[in-house]
Amino acid sequence: MDAAYLIPTATNATRMAWAGDNISISSGGVMNVPLVTGKLFSDRKSNRLLYYEEDETKLAWSRKDIMAAVVNLKRIQGNLATKGLHLVVIVVPDKSSVYRMYMANKASGTGYPNVFEQLKTAGVNNVNLLSYFQQAAGNTVDLYLPNDTHLSIQGYKLMASKVADEIF
Repeated sequence: MDAAYLIPTATNATRMAWAGDNISISSGGVMNVPLVTGKLFSDRKSNRLLYYEEDETKLAWSRKDIMAAVVNLKRIQGNLATKGLHLVVIVVPDKSSVYRMYMANKASGTGYPNVFEQLKTAGVNNVNLLSYFQQAAGNTVDLYLPNDTHLSIQGYKLMASKVADEIF
């Protein structure tokens, strides 16, 4: 019985009960938002999405910072190539970006800038998992863990399959 855990949990449960399910709650850096469907997850609160609050700030990444990262990756790829190594950048999309189209209050946007085209244009080898996962999310229950921000076993299998298709 830890008061540091129980008090915030009780507070959030009370806020949700008073406001109904059509609210977005941020507590301790975690977002809890309603979904338009309850068929994406297997838990009892399958009509809600949990993810990190910081995922909402990724759209504010500056173009300058993105381009600096792309240039650095291109340089690293070139350095590895001189040693006979092949770099493939794999950006694993965050949970909110994959399920954004199912959010009741945020039906548009990607959650973070689509860096895949910039990587491709710069010649950086990469695998676009965002669009692949967005397509898979609608017919894969628990692509991400319901109460966590990590991929499920099924999610990791889909990622491995897509990466294998791209590099072999």
